[in-house]
Amino acid sequence: KRLLGLRYYLSTIAEAPAIIDELSNGLHHRWVESLIADLESRQSFLATQNPLVMDSVWWDSAEQAQKGIVLCTRNAEHRWVWRQLTEDEGVRFYEAWRAGIQQIHEVLKTESWW
Repeated sequence: KRLLGLRYYLSTIAEAPAIIDELSNGLHHRWVESLIADLESRQSFLATQNPLVMDSVWWDSAEQAQKGIVLCTRNAEHRWVWRQLTEDEGVRFYEAWRAGIQQIHEVLKTESWW
């Protein structure tokens, strides 16, 4: 049902952003990759704990990665803080990922961002 509902939404409302929580739950990895490809042309917000979604995403530059990754952490007062990677963090992430040794989720774990 979720897959059909999302496909219907994507096909009928081409300009609207997609906001999806746990896209990959219960879906075969090929379906996830297909949906990620369909989301490529639109603004999308994907929340996930599953590395399959992250490893299906692609960036062409450190700047794209910097803008595309939003971290959720807690500050000293234990309040939630949402932020994008800094420029230096974006470069560090992109270079580590493009080296081809680690997948996206592994780089995020190594940097303590996941």
